[in-house]
Amino acid sequence: YRQAGFATISMSSVLFTGKMTNLHQGFEELHESASFRDERHPAKTARDYVDRATAWIERHRDAPFFMFLHVFDPHDPFEPRPPYDAIWSDPAKKQEHVASQQKVRGFIKHPLLKVFGMPNRAEIEEAGLDVDEYVNGDKNWYDGSIRGMDAEMGRLLERLRELGLDGKVQVAFISDHGEEFF
Repeated sequence: YRQAGFATISMSSVLFTGKMTNLHQGFEELHESASFRDERHPAKTARDYVDRATAWIERHRDAPFFMFLHVFDPHDPFEPRPPYDAIWSDPAKKQEHVASQQKVRGFIKHPLLKVFGMPNRAEIEEAGLDVDEYVNGDKNWYDGSIRGMDAEMGRLLERLRELGLDGKVQVAFISDHGEEFF
């Protein structure tokens, strides 16, 4: 795209789609997760990236452009930003769920899954936790994360419409996987 005269930008919220894997090549501008310093929501980048994307699109709307935008919101660690943290979950129970996550981590046997805090059913039981309650806590945060990301993608599409670019811009939504909750 760049060689064909397009303005190009890559916005990658995870290291697997950026410099680490050479997927940044050919882009004039690169934004990676390291450019965000929100300690409270380190993996929840859709709001920030949509803000950056819309500003960039406004500056390039009169030229052909290609944008790669990758957001990580509905991915572990699940913890949606407000107000999506309260749709399916009770924010007052956050610390309780975080404590359960820390407790079960000590029972996870597989080294990689331990790093990611991904227990199996037996490990949750071994930690003395209610499996359904534990899994529902994660599922509710996951669903909130999906809803928050959907709202941000809607905001991006609405801005394209406001700029008169709907029908002139091709948008493709893809996903690498969904989460598994047993």
